[in-house]
Amino acid sequence: MARTFLQQVSKNLGVPVIVVNKPGGNATLGFNDFWTAPADGYTLLQYNDDGVTHYVSGILKQNPTKDYIPLAIGQVVYSQIYIRKNDPRFHDWESFVKYAKAHPGEVTLGNIAQRGNLEEVQAVQLEKAGNIKFRQISFDKPSERYAALVGGHVDALLEQPGDVAPYLKSGDMKPIISFTDTRPQEFQDIPCLKDLDPSVKNVYKVRGFYMNPKMSRDKQEYLLDVFKKAYESKEFQNYINDK
Repeated sequence: MARTFLQQVSKNLGVPVIVVNKPGGNATLGFNDFWTAPADGYTLLQYNDDGVTHYVSGILKQNPTKDYIPLAIGQVVYSQIYIRKNDPRFHDWESFVKYAKAHPGEVTLGNIAQRGNLEEVQAVQLEKAGNIKFRQISFDKPSERYAALVGGHVDALLEQPGDVAPYLKSGDMKPIISFTDTRPQEFQDIPCLKDLDPSVKNVYKVRGFYMNPKMSRDKQEYLLDVFKKAYESKEFQNYINDK
């Protein structure tokens, strides 16, 4: 998302924008580098919802809703639970729950490695709504998570549909529930979290950009205009629709 978005930002700026990956530190190194960089507009932060969950859990000291200024939201997406299409033990949400209750604590769920992330919150929500218990297995890389499900090393996977679209198209994975308030148009035949528990408050994946609040106002307004044009570009909108 960041690279596709920033390709359009670069066009509007007339200069290249460099994407610097900062893995490690429970996904907080990028936040630290952003916070300590000069407030001159040359260092921005691409973030996701972990910025909020890590603040709540005490991993981050800065409050992203107060200490940072939102620059743009690139995506708001929902998560799903996926199983193998040919798994003989279960084929939909109801049979999955039946199996999980018959084998308490044995069903494994592939998830991302960082503790205190939104996917972990979602998994706990699902356990409460479905009255079941998972054994969460953490993976550092998305490719490792996907291969674990396809290869039968985990029973299910928590991920977003745009990220596993090739596996959905190939039939290697199938969704059995959506973390949404209503059933998405693309997946009308599977339940959503609100179907299980009408009182649940869904949380969605958010991916976007921050800028430093200490920047001068003219730089803030300039970057807001540049990012707005990038978001509205045909190229980025095509990417979003495809995802």
